[in-house]
Amino acid sequence: EYGVGSTGVMSRTEPAIRRALALDPSLEDAAQQIVTMDADAGKLAQAYQDAKSLVDKRPQSGFAHFTLSYVLRYVGLSKEAAEECDTAARLDPGNYQFRSCANVFALTNQLNRAQDFVKLDAGSEMSNNMEAIILLRQGKTEEALERLRQIPESSFFHTRALAACYSTPRPPGSEQLLQKAEKEIFAYRDPEPRYSQAISFNACLGNEFTGRLVKSAIAGGFCAYDYLQLDPLLTGFRQTSEYPPVLTQSKQCRDRFLAERDQPQR
Repeated sequence: EYGVGSTGVMSRTEPAIRRALALDPSLEDAAQQIVTMDADAGKLAQAYQDAKSLVDKRPQSGFAHFTLSYVLRYVGLSKEAAEECDTAARLDPGNYQFRSCANVFALTNQLNRAQDFVKLDAGSEMSNNMEAIILLRQGKTEEALERLRQIPESSFFHTRALAACYSTPRPPGSEQLLQKAEKEIFAYRDPEPRYSQAISFNACLGNEFTGRLVKSAIAGGFCAYDYLQLDPLLTGFRQTSEYPPVLTQSKQCRDRFLAERDQPQR
């Protein structure tokens, strides 16, 4: 999912997981994977209903609450998503699989709490890059650059391109790195990294790039209504003409989910 699969090479994944669940209906991991794939594909009402069913069946399962938080994160209900993340962490403290809960807190400027979830998977590619991105949101650009330069390149997070983006002056080859990153981010199958990297690269790729990519992410099912209003990396973007139509689109995405979430999907 975070390598070649990020651009769509996952065609065999869903049939295999559905087959696993058919063979063992109690296989929580398979049920959770189906929910996240549906959310990634923009099937938000279906994903919500399945995630809510998991919680109803297993209210003491941290994994079930994390699964529900994942869907709520996509629909842009950040307060509810954060509550489910906190419940998951309380029920199953230390579970590294809850690491992506960091996103809902980072995107709503709750940066200390975001760091708590990043630390669940300390030393991994995701945590190393997320730590640097949180530093950028805190305005600690030099510290973030030092961190980015110390960690290995990530083809998913575009570590070298992100370092070039925030460097003054930019190192030789920066233009090529940024062009490559822009092309690859637009190709992501999952709308969430399309959105989050549109924000991270706004400083150098500009408001027009951010606007186009955010619109694409919202159309793909990452509603982002709360995040657009709260993310500290978007302070400048919120002053531009690109912002009002994007905010309207995000609210329509969330409202459409709210109208559909309790309607039969199958």
